Amino acid sequence: MSDFLDEARRFLGEAETPEQKLGKYRLIRQVARGGMGIVYEAEDPDLGRRVALKVLHDDAIDEEMVRRLHREAAVAARLTHPNIIAVHEVATARRGDGLVHYIAMDFVEGGTLGEALREGKLPRAERIRMLEEVARAVGHAHKHGVIHRDLKPGNV
Repeated sequence: MSDFLDEARRFLGEAETPEQKLGKYRLIRQVARGGMGIVYEAEDPDLGRRVALKVLHDDAIDEEMVRRLHREAAVAARLTHPNIIAVHEVATARRGDGLVHYIAMDFVEGGTLGEALREGKLPRAERIRMLEEVARAVGHAHKHGVIHRDLKPGNV
């Protein structure tokens, strides 16, 4: 846990504090890292719920990346489906001399479909059921004019 807090402090440019924050959110732990940014599990103190914060890498921030983040949030927020993660807000928080851009969304416990498939422990019927759920969610998005351009087991 201390490695995570040290990394979060460096990333967010904060002095050591017992509680790391981004905007109103209290960071709990890093969940994933990708090409566009880092995903943290966090707590929304106003509503008492856990959320996922997708934060742009500070070295990748330019006007186009910020536009893409806002577009991603706006598109996802239009979709309401049990198998599509809900977006709560897209925001910017001041950190030191800079800004941190992020999306707050539902936090879903567990791993990705890719991780489950690599473990090889899912029975065939369960794999088919999961594929059906993914297909229904993708179909819902397509009906609303949304095409996921990076659909893969690691993103499900």
